[in-house]
Amino acid sequence: MFFFNLLKNFFSYYPFYALSITLLFLELLLLYKLAFKQNKTKDLKISCFPLNTFFILLYLSFFILLICFIRYVRWGLSFDLNLFYNQISELFNIYPKILSYICFFIVVIIILLIYLLKKFLNKEILKRYLYTYAVLHMQSEIVFKKKYPNKLITNKDYNWFIRICKKLNYFWSYDRLIDRLIFYIVITPYCTIFKTDSFGVLPIASLTFILKHLPLIVLIMLFLYDIYYNAYNIHLIFYYLPFYFVFQLWENVTSFLKNTNIMLNSILYELYYEKNVRYIDITTEEETFILTYIARNCRCLSNDIHDPDIYIKLEKQELISNFPIIFIRNRRYIRIDDTNVFENPHTGLQIFVDA
Repeated sequence: MFFFNLLKNFFSYYPFYALSITLLFLELLLLYKLAFKQNKTKDLKISCFPLNTFFILLYLSFFILLICFIRYVRWGLSFDLNLFYNQISELFNIYPKILSYICFFIVVIIILLIYLLKKFLNKEILKRYLYTYAVLHMQSEIVFKKKYPNKLITNKDYNWFIRICKKLNYFWSYDRLIDRLIFYIVITPYCTIFKTDSFGVLPIASLTFILKHLPLIVLIMLFLYDIYYNAYNIHLIFYYLPFYFVFQLWENVTSFLKNTNIMLNSILYELYYEKNVRYIDITTEEETFILTYIARNCRCLSNDIHDPDIYIKLEKQELISNFPIIFIRNRRYIRIDDTNVFENPHTGLQIFVDA
């Protein structure tokens, strides 16, 4: 009966955790086919907009509730690892080993299912971002050109969502903040004191790594402090977790906006949704490039390229950055007057496409 009493206590004292795990488990079972049986070429296309909206609202609601729960319910409380260890040990001592291993296996499966569902819901948010950004970007340009036909559009003329994404990328990015801190707090004083433009002796890479992972380092240090000084009674970490959640959200969003490619995203939007735009004669290499970009969740990390020859490295990075422009120029065709004839705006070549 000990195991059932443990479950009863878990559901009694931790209703939020119990309800969340139960819902996530059921949702994953229902959505398994939808999540893992998709065609690769349509991996980021929204097949059902109401369902996509439901997934996003569900995810955001869960995330907000989780922050509020930790902030207001777990604030100031503690978790005794010794007591937890004793309960687990008692479970293994009282019941047969096979039952204990089954319970452990169930816990592992639940954790894995939560991870997979989180990954699936993140992809649903990515799908909506690709669609929303492209649509609002085009609408802003259409409205602006009708209103001011002889002017060039600027950032302030775009939709509020576009402006926020641009500001997050250029002004409020976590990585850019670290770069500015390194420049103004380390490099500038050093060069001023020693009156030099060379700062190669400074451990810039190490300092950047420490600053970038500083919140995680603080989290680990608080955990170790609780283990050593509070006798395995986790306490301080619950004060810090809400702030760490917010930081993680900020870092993940700004990191994505920094590494995604707007032109590649617009290509994906047209491939998925635009009936009046076709991409003709796509080569195997080009298709592989696009599928790799999709597989990496729309992150085009040119800094991942490593080569001992600096010129070869720069050449490969330039190929990545120039791919969207070259691809659009050579492969993009626009429908002419609701016919099956498509024309390349750059070359003037016309092609008949069977409907």
